[in-house]
Amino acid sequence: MSTLQNFDLPAFQNDFPNDPSQHQHLVNLWTTNVTAWINQGIVGNPWNTMYASEQIFFYNPLYTNIPSTAEAVQITWNAFPNRLSQYLATGAVPPNRYGLSDTQILQLADTGYYQAPQTPANSFQPIPTTLCPQVNWSTDPSTWHLYGPYGPRGWLDEYCEWSVTRDNNDNITRIDFVCENPEYWYTLWKVSPEKVREIYEQTLNYNMPTDQQVSVTIEDLQLLDPETKKAVIDPETGRPAYNPLNKWNRGPISLRTGDQSQFSGGAMHLTSTPNTLQTELGLAGAATVQRKIGNNDPQQLICCSQYGQNYRNSDPTIGQSVNKAVQGQGTPNIACLANPVGLYIQIPDFTNYSISSQVNLPKGASIADCWQIVRGQKYLIDPVTNQPFPGQYYDPIDPKLQGVGNFILHAVFQIPQAWQDLNPQGVTLSDIQVNGQPIRWAGQVARTFDIGLYARPISTTNIPPALPCVDTPATLANQPLQLIYTQIWNAYYNTIEPNPANRTIPLASNTTYVVTSVEQGQSNVQIALTYAPASQSPPIPLVEFSTVNDSNPIGNQTVDSQITAKVLGQPTPVNYAVPGNSYPSDSYVLFLELNIAVSTQLGLRGVRITDPGQTPAPFAPGLLNIVSNS
Repeated sequence: MSTLQNFDLPAFQNDFPNDPSQHQHLVNLWTTNVTAWINQGIVGNPWNTMYASEQIFFYNPLYTNIPSTAEAVQITWNAFPNRLSQYLATGAVPPNRYGLSDTQILQLADTGYYQAPQTPANSFQPIPTTLCPQVNWSTDPSTWHLYGPYGPRGWLDEYCEWSVTRDNNDNITRIDFVCENPEYWYTLWKVSPEKVREIYEQTLNYNMPTDQQVSVTIEDLQLLDPETKKAVIDPETGRPAYNPLNKWNRGPISLRTGDQSQFSGGAMHLTSTPNTLQTELGLAGAATVQRKIGNNDPQQLICCSQYGQNYRNSDPTIGQSVNKAVQGQGTPNIACLANPVGLYIQIPDFTNYSISSQVNLPKGASIADCWQIVRGQKYLIDPVTNQPFPGQYYDPIDPKLQGVGNFILHAVFQIPQAWQDLNPQGVTLSDIQVNGQPIRWAGQVARTFDIGLYARPISTTNIPPALPCVDTPATLANQPLQLIYTQIWNAYYNTIEPNPANRTIPLASNTTYVVTSVEQGQSNVQIALTYAPASQSPPIPLVEFSTVNDSNPIGNQTVDSQITAKVLGQPTPVNYAVPGNSYPSDSYVLFLELNIAVSTQLGLRGVRITDPGQTPAPFAPGLLNIVSNS
């Protein structure tokens, strides 16, 4: 048996192959982040004691012995957004009121619109909010909300997003598919903005013709103050902060024709507000709780437990699979996501692909040649079992790759140069058919592959109790939501992102739960803390931070007197999609001034917010990290 020493990067990626110190720095930051997210999953979300510790069967691999016999279990779901079909397409069960054709659904997925002219009226429509036991279209339409998530490609909410490149004849020449979590890129940016710029440029230019290649600058990627248009400096690094919706990672369309100086768009990492790794871990933690209704029906289970988003391919599948893994077969288990924690694209099933007979092909060529892995790996060896991680992939050539899982972070689907050389008249993805239909939309390809993750169950002698369904969503008075430096929060919140739904959505919705670090001995540190207050007119509360106790976050209830937080003024109302949520909601922000003693212990801290006369709530773990000042 052994415990992890640190969390490896997704797909065991090494973006600093020639700089071991930078790589280790990135691993250390990543370990801090993943530890915080797992501990949040252990405590539960909202972060409270709604479940006793013995009822959350979720573990942190840094503090849990993992036997070499503990095999990882792959969980997969289709990459195409199921909610588009459920709420808007013809043939849905139960029927919706719109009945869009399959072509309209594919166009909507690729562009955010389903017909010309491209106006909000020809984009997303209102849908019911009553989803249990199933979506109810007979409810009062005044109670519905506009289809979300919002954002430049927010509707691609299955932990897979894409960007499409077309030629002047509107034929698809390239599709970038990504499942990389945004948290990784925030963390990498803290280590080296230049490395982020370099990877952006290399990835977006992968096998692209010279006249379609892009030139990425650091200025393209940094966060700007919406008023002054100057870079916003991150106090943690002293360098400009990161803009996740920069010009090369915004929307579903990549412009690569005409003047190269006007090129824009691309897909480098996930941007839809629920597509975060912290959300995935929180969902897995909540899904370990057993229910009296059982786990045979994923829709019934998600309604009962009230985690995640109904009718996604992902959330109900993840919840049901983790729940069954904890239930076990005769022997119950505890569970966590397997290292390396992440989301991974699986290689498509090319069975129903074909190519026009007019296209000349090199000897031995196949459609699979168009699927090109840019980041990640075709397969990985599990360091626990020393065997390949299992999955559904069978390589027709390599006998080692029979029944393995893929660890792809970024793939492009495009015509190989060798094909282009044999076809001077030109060949595009439109010359390839899926199910007998020429490729006109990226969604046709997305429907042929899955996204996956890995859970690692470990047997336990404890028996998980079967609990009744949650009557109402669990809430916690003054629940902390997010902690971020004030000047960065102000820039994110005051930057509004255009979107097809024409909804006001601040860039703050695309921030993440990357842990905020403050050095020992710092004073007058300006911090913004968003939270869900106990009342609509909240008073000025007391804000306290915990001592370090990562190995037992539920028992982490001691106040650290060497960290003081002064609340600057009244709580301020804000409206944004808290990272991980599909829709914006009303919350409040507290502007704080922190003072950190020189001798303060290093490590992760929880935070709690207490109104005058209120009994202190449990700490929300992992929102602040104290680091050395040396």
